[in-house]
Amino acid sequence: MRRVHLLGSALLLLAYPRHHLPAQEPASGPVIVATGRGEVRLPPDVAIVHLVIAARASTATAAATETARRVRAVTDTLRHWSLAPEITAPVAFEVHTNEAYAEARLVDYEAKAVLTVRVREFARLAAIVDGALAAGATTVPSIRFESDTADAARMHAFGRAY
Repeated sequence: MRRVHLLGSALLLLAYPRHHLPAQEPASGPVIVATGRGEVRLPPDVAIVHLVIAARASTATAAATETARRVRAVTDTLRHWSLAPEITAPVAFEVHTNEAYAEARLVDYEAKAVLTVRVREFARLAAIVDGALAAGATTVPSIRFESDTADAARMHAFGRAY
């Protein structure tokens, strides 16, 4: 369960001794600062699954090509099984060298891509992870749970705080 917290403050012109006010500008009258708290509980309605797909090869081009092939295999598999209708294009792609520093030599190249899958049916999470790993994903670094109504809830909490 996710909580949205919002603290709001309002300045009210009421009776407060002038000598206790900050020395920024002379106030035209007494001021009181009030603080409010608003809280709204939200159940998650979407899971954001991050999938890393990586490949190593003797050249950067070969590593990138193999990673791209695996990305297609993962997305095709998840779509074919109708497991993940909301798959983004890769949100990140990188190629780097792997070196044996003690021997001062290049070992190989590694290319990585990150896909994001939005899942609304939480009962399908395990099948999505299994399917992605079987199709070529190498790691699932995070699954984040969110609510599509977080912005509206934030405004509601602000109203409560006020």
